[in-house]
Amino acid sequence: MEQGFCKFCGTGKYVQTENKDDVDETVTMECDCEDGLEYRLLKKTRARVISLCMSPKEETGMKPIAEDVTRSIADVSEIICFGHVDQIVVHAEGSTITITRKAEGIDVTRKKLMSAKATIIKK
Repeated sequence: MEQGFCKFCGTGKYVQTENKDDVDETVTMECDCEDGLEYRLLKKTRARVISLCMSPKEETGMKPIAEDVTRSIADVSEIICFGHVDQIVVHAEGSTITITRKAEGIDVTRKKLMSAKATIIKK
């Protein structure tokens, strides 16, 4: 076990990690200080955005979104986490990604856009 410290409040804790370089990160992710909680929310939201956007089609039924676009969506999700806006909606690769701040946390969803159109010509 290694001792690490929260990056925000400095609280120390012994944790078990695979990589010694991750000790402070692990402690920060487990810390219940206000900044630690916000940091955890931010990291989990970014991870969820990346997972939903870049998962293979076999897992989601949707085409993966390009990495640079996905990273941009993850970056934009930060303004939701910090409470600056309540919702962001992005349309990409035939899907809608919605990131919404709620009292209990952040919702991240990706839905496939489906539409059908027919033009009926009268003759």
